[in-house]
Amino acid sequence: MIATIILNVLYPPNVTVPPEIKVIESTTLSITCTAVANPSIINFKWTGPNAQDLTKYDFEATKHTTLTMPYIDRTKSGEYSCTASNTMIDSSAPTHPITARSSKITTVHILYGPSTETSQETVNVTMQSDLKLACSVDSNPEPSSYQWYNPDGSNAAVTKYLDLSNIRKNQGGDYKCETITNLIPTNGDTITKPHSKIFTVNVLSSLSNGEQGELNQPKINTTNMKTVGLGVGISAVIVVIIVVVVIAAVCYRKRHVRGQNREINRFHNASDARPFAGFEVSTIAGSSSENPYAILYDNRQDGNTTCEISVTDTPTNVSEEEHPYDTVSRKAPWVDCQVDSTS
Repeated sequence: MIATIILNVLYPPNVTVPPEIKVIESTTLSITCTAVANPSIINFKWTGPNAQDLTKYDFEATKHTTLTMPYIDRTKSGEYSCTASNTMIDSSAPTHPITARSSKITTVHILYGPSTETSQETVNVTMQSDLKLACSVDSNPEPSSYQWYNPDGSNAAVTKYLDLSNIRKNQGGDYKCETITNLIPTNGDTITKPHSKIFTVNVLSSLSNGEQGELNQPKINTTNMKTVGLGVGISAVIVVIIVVVVIAAVCYRKRHVRGQNREINRFHNASDARPFAGFEVSTIAGSSSENPYAILYDNRQDGNTTCEISVTDTPTNVSEEEHPYDTVSRKAPWVDCQVDSTS
């Protein structure tokens, strides 16, 4: 008797996806993911760039799945992952099923050409300087061909950049760049996107504020620099004048105070000076036939306060504390100033 044993080998999914897909913008992106596994009951899951869940775009079958996204735009470029999984049950351990997963990635390139067929730009440049014009086009891929034309219509260059050196006045005008961008999708027909860009070059003897020299390179505004330097110089002169005036005023004040102090000391040291109610009176301060006077200053403080007084009659109602020494009296009208000692 012969016994037959059937061996069923279980294995996880083996996933197959295209490594790269190119699709033209605004058309439909379609990626097919297939998987082989045992058991063959397989679950599929799609994720897009930044791990975006794309389940709603998934058309799932038993052994394959197709991701379909209509009206695709350029922001959807990136990596798309297809993950397949199955569940394996070993007959020796039926209560411990094993879930296996396998993933593969497809890189998606969204193709697009320039949004307009023509564009224009103005460039201001000084004489005898150098200028580099760039024929940049917003497209994916970059243009496959470039053609530059001079203002007179003659051919200038067949590269992305046009270099003009030591520019002369007669080199101003419209420089034209024409490009061709070919959009070649993985599936479908090729689309050609032409573009034309005109650079109006103005050759100036000098640049005014805010104008551009070499393309997209701001020139230094020497006029503004001179104005700023002049303003700084005037401000410095004003500051110096103010400092000189302040120093002169301080010196004058000091000399004036020293002069007053010397005058006060002269009267203070006079032979006929007498203290009066905390003050000192000098009879030699000055006199005239009509208005004799004396210098009175307060020696109870700092000795710097002075004033002129007319000689008066003998004060009354003055306490001994306030008037401990002498009194001041006037004799015949405005004849002399006399200090009488009471001590």
